[in-house]
Amino acid sequence: SSIAVAGVFEAEHFCNQQGIKVVSGQKISKIHNGDYAEYKIQVAASGQYTFAALVNSPVYSGQFNLQLDGISVLWLSVPHTNGNWKMIWANVWLNAGTYRLRVAFPQGGFEVDRMAFAEGSNNYIYI
Repeated sequence: SSIAVAGVFEAEHFCNQQGIKVVSGQKISKIHNGDYAEYKIQVAASGQYTFAALVNSPVYSGQFNLQLDGISVLWLSVPHTNGNWKMIWANVWLNAGTYRLRVAFPQGGFEVDRMAFAEGSNNYIYI
């Protein structure tokens, strides 16, 4: 089934992946450079959205690259979190429709628990 956008989803609820490890059924971990997870999403309405992810990173160079049906729509850096979970976010324009969302990790070394899309720019999402 598709993940509704706007909405919150668990990182480990992917439909396809490469190199991803699920830890305790609750998060994706041990992400290596080039790994990815894919999700089927249904965007209800075209517009500006805030993408957010809950991450834990012992490295200083992690990266997300969001792709919709193979087209890159967002790059997001993952900061060093000193062993704590931290929410990171960025704005992205999405058109209404059903897509294959690939969350690619060009630079790994961190963990992801949950991700979300909220309607509007700079919209705080509690995840």
